[in-house]
Amino acid sequence: MLNLERIFQQDRLLRAMTGLHCKAFEALLPSFAAACEQRWLKADVQRKRAVGGGRNTACCSSFTPAESASLATAYLQ
Repeated sequence: MLNLERIFQQDRLLRAMTGLHCKAFEALLPSFAAACEQRWLKADVQRKRAVGGGRNTACCSSFTPAESASLATAYLQ
């Protein structure tokens, strides 16, 4: 299991997981959070349920933008 708190505290682990050092990763966070929010708040899609409605998925709904960004960059690396 990944311990994301430990990864964020140690620059060496963050670089190994994402390919980015701490300052570059922190610079990525605001734009990543804005892109995630924009993606979920798209108004042109006709939805059956409101944003946040439907099933609660334990694996995805509790991630912060930092955790989501770290997992996405680790996947892309």
